Amino acid sequence: MLQIEYLIFCSPAIKARILILLFWGISIISYAQNDVCNYSFKKTITLQGAQIVGGAHTDFPVLISHTDPDLAQAAGKVTSTNGFDIIFSDDNGSALDFQLEKYDGTTGQFVAWVRLPTLTNGTDVDIHMLYGNSQITTDQSTTAVWGTNYQAVWHLNDDFLDHTSTSFDGVNNGSSDVVAKIADGQNFVDPTIIGLNYPASQT
Repeated sequence: MLQIEYLIFCSPAIKARILILLFWGISIISYAQNDVCNYSFKKTITLQGAQIVGGAHTDFPVLISHTDPDLAQAAGKVTSTNGFDIIFSDDNGSALDFQLEKYDGTTGQFVAWVRLPTLTNGTDVDIHMLYGNSQITTDQSTTAVWGTNYQAVWHLNDDFLDHTSTSFDGVNNGSSDVVAKIADGQNFVDPTIIGLNYPASQT
């Protein structure tokens, strides 16, 4: 994962962004659209093509799990205490669908799933994490991350909600929180279960 921090200035009139690479100089990049204006900072994340298994993948949800002091509230760069002003874009400046799973403002831990339109073995892909936008006060997550390829997705981090559009929410019956590989998980000891709101038509 390659991370370089920028300051981002947007001009809606000319639809251009001036990226000031700290300590490295100045470059100017113009885009056809202006989906990601008004964000003060940016980090670039490179998905290495050599680590992409198989051939071409379409609408693939990629896990972004990272702890960074720049994302902590103490740094003063993320403006939302819930991390809602952290979003993602592609190289063309278009916003990418993503789903926020966890943000810890004390440590700067951030966990989200980002939908990549295409991924191909052997081809590096750059995506950009943007943050620092006081105009954003609500969660920018979307169930579109999972498209129609998933019947249900339960993260088990602080809730038992289905994060797809089908809303097959779960109800906890005795499981307890436990530190897991991706944010928090649940510890199941028989007979603890998660009851699912799963319609009879789908069984």
